[in-house]
Amino acid sequence: MKTINNINKLLLLTLTVFVFNCSPDDPNDGTIPVPNPCPNTEVFGLYSANYQSPMVDFMHFTNLNGSVVNTVNVNLNYGVNIHGAAYNNATSEYALVNTTQQELLKFDANGTLTATPIPAVTNPNFYTVTSPAYLNSSLYFGNLEYVGNTHQFSVLDSGYNLIASPNTVTLTAASVNYEFSISATTDNISHIYYLIGTNLVAYDTFNNAMTVSSITPSSFNGNYIGVEYYDVDKLLAIKQENGTNGELVMLDISNPAALMETPLLNLGMEINIETYSTAFDACKEKYLVVSNNFSGGYSFLEIDLTGTPQTNTTTAATGSLIGIVAKN
Repeated sequence: MKTINNINKLLLLTLTVFVFNCSPDDPNDGTIPVPNPCPNTEVFGLYSANYQSPMVDFMHFTNLNGSVVNTVNVNLNYGVNIHGAAYNNATSEYALVNTTQQELLKFDANGTLTATPIPAVTNPNFYTVTSPAYLNSSLYFGNLEYVGNTHQFSVLDSGYNLIASPNTVTLTAASVNYEFSISATTDNISHIYYLIGTNLVAYDTFNNAMTVSSITPSSFNGNYIGVEYYDVDKLLAIKQENGTNGELVMLDISNPAALMETPLLNLGMEINIETYSTAFDACKEKYLVVSNNFSGGYSFLEIDLTGTPQTNTTTAATGSLIGIVAKN
């Protein structure tokens, strides 16, 4: 009996090591357990064949090959920050904020849509509830207000209640088009990060505390967009200035008072900050970017970060694709 117990303990230890061992491609150094070998890259998003068409396809991509899950009738208008989406890996739920209509769109595991209005939160004259993020299966939102001559940012829970302390933080004026550029990501443990122009807001859910830091590169008049969590104290983002090619950068956030930036890759094209979206496959270290053109059509980039950063695939297609998220 003692021998059997020892064998059972050995099997349990072996299983534990297998489950929590990171693959060679895992950038998280054991922070987030990932399978080995890595599964296919799975991405969800919303596609419309016609820029102004109310008919939208909820799409599922496997290694960038798309299939339609469900077709719905919804008025997106492709306006302010319509790219903001999130995916709950535990429930297979997809959420996107339609900012122009101020409504929350949710697709369940079967692709069934539920659309609910978002109430006015604080300032009825100007507010934008945006950038949903799932953390530990709870849904959070960013909230942007224009108060006097300043932009105020806050974090909301799933009931649209102000939750962080302090309730709001003031953003710097060193960037443009806040409404268009907001993006969010999480470390899958305790923190949500919101990238807004040249501001990085960090919300610590464990301590219900919010802080804001500034990225202040010299001679830059643009936005940092497409934030994705990469590793402890490291975030990926796109540095985009009007009329220039976007650049993928790594942000070192270990010192909030002095954020450090490392250039990784020139994207070879300008990213449309009004209707873009990004996703990150943590296991395969693939950073994905979609940039839509107002004249119609979009580009889908897959960037490989396993070695020297390089663009693996650039796909040009008709129609519009928004709100891509990766299943991790």
